[in-house]
Amino acid sequence: MLSSNSVLDALSGVHAAHEWGSAPDGVPPTLRGKPFWVDLEQVTTRCAFSYVDDGWHPHWAALAEYQRDNDIDHSGSTLARFFASFVPTTLHEALFSPASTPIAPFDRLPPLPLDFCKRIWELDKDRVDSLLATAPENLTPRGNPHYGPVSADWVRREFGRIVRIYESVRSTGYRPEHVEDGYVHGYFLVRGSRYRFVVLEGNHRLAALKVLGERRVAATLWPSLPLVRYEHLDEVVKQRGLVFSADAARSVFLQLFEETGRRKARDLGMEVLPGAESMVAER
Repeated sequence: MLSSNSVLDALSGVHAAHEWGSAPDGVPPTLRGKPFWVDLEQVTTRCAFSYVDDGWHPHWAALAEYQRDNDIDHSGSTLARFFASFVPTTLHEALFSPASTPIAPFDRLPPLPLDFCKRIWELDKDRVDSLLATAPENLTPRGNPHYGPVSADWVRREFGRIVRIYESVRSTGYRPEHVEDGYVHGYFLVRGSRYRFVVLEGNHRLAALKVLGERRVAATLWPSLPLVRYEHLDEVVKQRGLVFSADAARSVFLQLFEETGRRKARDLGMEVLPGAESMVAER
């Protein structure tokens, strides 16, 4: 399987059109559908909760609790407290924090549908209009793995799901090639020689791997957007016709690139344990 550095090397030689997905398929043919390894230490999520060793993610924190006490009930878990506390009313609050200074136009866009967050680098006017025109029932919070509000039953099912995945990986090992949809999916953020991998699908699996002490995860590239470079953000905004400015793009990029999730968790009043060693398995 390829390494993340091999994938980044391959992407660096691709025409810029691939970087921001203006080609029919943003992933070059040599990488299309090819799984590769990503260090968990470089993985973050669409709402800037990360899997770096000094980071924080609600699924990871909840599984760490379960690992210490298998009898913990979902209603008393970090997961339940997180969904009760993190209830953004705008896209800005979902991306950043309710306590942060609002950034236009994110402060005027709703947090749902989830594609607002998932496709942040693809938000041109047509896509925004299409998302806003989504059927009313799809704009109503019904439960999602990224923020509240959610029902108590939804928390129960979500907690059960991450526990099942954790127990499965713990008993059989991590074998992504032998499991249906065993790879996580996402895209790279690159600034200079540093990178982050923003996972768009696979958070439950990531939490289990982190708590079990795994150091890497098998991933594939998000088809329409494999890579966003900080140094090219002005071009990204212009070429894709995004509804936000280059300055706003830089704010989003840096939030996803630098935020570990701990500050956001503290802003939400969540308990954040003092060290990574208290949140992951003995290696």
